[in-house]
Amino acid sequence: MRYTVEIIGAGRKGALSDAKGSGNEKKYISFAHAVTDHPAFELVGFQDILPEMKAQAEKIWKPKKHKTPDVYIITTPDDSHYEYLKMALETDVKLVICEKPLCKTVAEAEEIVLLYKQKGIPLLVDYTRRFIPEIRENKREIEEGKYGKFIKGYLYFNRGWEHTASHFVDMCLWFNGSMENIEITEIETDYQWVYQWGLFYEKYFVSEHAVNFVKEKVDSKYDRHLYLVMDNAYQCLEQHSDYLFCTGEDGLRALIEMERIKNDEI
Repeated sequence: MRYTVEIIGAGRKGALSDAKGSGNEKKYISFAHAVTDHPAFELVGFQDILPEMKAQAEKIWKPKKHKTPDVYIITTPDDSHYEYLKMALETDVKLVICEKPLCKTVAEAEEIVLLYKQKGIPLLVDYTRRFIPEIRENKREIEEGKYGKFIKGYLYFNRGWEHTASHFVDMCLWFNGSMENIEITEIETDYQWVYQWGLFYEKYFVSEHAVNFVKEKVDSKYDRHLYLVMDNAYQCLEQHSDYLFCTGEDGLRALIEMERIKNDEI
């Protein structure tokens, strides 16, 4: 069975990052490309508050219009996620994918998680590292005890807590269950995307360095990221929501932890 998809937000993540002429044509770093190439899905439309953005995305990806979407993908600015997540609940949608953070506030996220649970609609949150095979292997080996006891971790970042640091917070909660013994430092610079972290265990060290992101270059293990997100969405639709790699509850937990960390710094 093929599932129909509508993308809300026709900007870079929604449609443009890997369009023709971007230099990223062989990558899957826009949802439109991932959906178009995935055999289990059919792109049926875009929404955007800017008509010209919507028209540009439609010209590039040529969605099959006039079909009701089974799946909504929300790639709009952070402060609009709550609005669009509630809007999706008024349709017959089967699954919703939302960019991180789930919402701007914990209160909004708590309401969204409850509403989706009540309606039985799976909600997938796109925290990138949850979908990358190498990092999922790290998680599996941590669970098997191969790395030994967690000792200490660090993060250096810029471009905001929700935009950048939330990735690390979610990953640490996923790996270790808490943020204990982890130091986070925000770097005040805008010359590149600063995202450098390390997690020390007794027998292993997991890390990622900002050099991977200088001048828009992305580590190759992320080239298929959004195709993998769509794979996971398909697995959920065909089997059960328990197969989701990152749920609304996970997104809420990350927001709660970020709020706690920021409040501790005041």
